[in-house]
Amino acid sequence: MGWVFDEAQSRGHDVKEVAQALGVTYGYINQLRNGVRNTADISQDFAEACARYLGSIPTVVIKLLAGNIRLSDFLYRQETEEEAIDRSLRQMLEDPKMRAVLPAAADLASWTVEAKRAIVLMYAEVSCSDFFNTRELPNILFWLQRAAVAHDENEFAAMAGHRDTAANRD
Repeated sequence: MGWVFDEAQSRGHDVKEVAQALGVTYGYINQLRNGVRNTADISQDFAEACARYLGSIPTVVIKLLAGNIRLSDFLYRQETEEEAIDRSLRQMLEDPKMRAVLPAAADLASWTVEAKRAIVLMYAEVSCSDFFNTRELPNILFWLQRAAVAHDENEFAAMAGHRDTAANRD
């Protein structure tokens, strides 16, 4: 919500105008703002409205910032990291060249998660496989970085304005 309010401030919008632009009530916005409602519980429609308001950013960025999803949500079927690694190892072993150089699958079962992760990531790099949907992460990180920078700039400007106002009163 901080990013939305930063954007509203830069546009000269008050809370009522933000609520109207997002298709919700003033009360709903205040509840999110004050922590009465948890941002992790926002609806898909609200996340999409926030994304449009912020400049057509990917909705997933809003949901990620709101705590509605986690990076682990990008894994297949809500699997754990270990399950994703084991799935990736099985896929990797379908490659005849990899089967020829890796020990038997039974031996792989005894490897640590860290060792399995390392071999899967190395294989993914040389084979251009995307076992963990990581190709989308740079774009998501770009938007997260943009959100953080915009928020920091607006926070700094607000603090500077507060200091200027305080200095004018003195």
